[in-house]
Amino acid sequence: MRIERIEVRFVEAKLDEPFGWSQRWTDVRSVIVLKVTTDDGIVGWGETYGSQDSVQGIATVAQIAIGEDPSHIGKIWHKLHRAVYQSHVFAKGGANAISALD
Repeated sequence: MRIERIEVRFVEAKLDEPFGWSQRWTDVRSVIVLKVTTDDGIVGWGETYGSQDSVQGIATVAQIAIGEDPSHIGKIWHKLHRAVYQSHVFAKGGANAISALD
């Protein structure tokens, strides 16, 4: 079994009532969702935080996992971490991609 496809989507929803905390108030909630599909047709889901601007960076980093065996979690994590660290893409969603795939 191998990872065949990874799709990345930004989802945002307006809240019925705004809420706030020490930093600000907001009336929306957002999440970035990853759909991972294997060549056997098995689907898994991951999520992370981020803005619409970070979706492309996350999608780029996530593609590194294509072709990997999804049961080899540690191997995939280290492969992603090395790629993100060596290319300095933490600011472009690299850490978020690792989080969502992990």
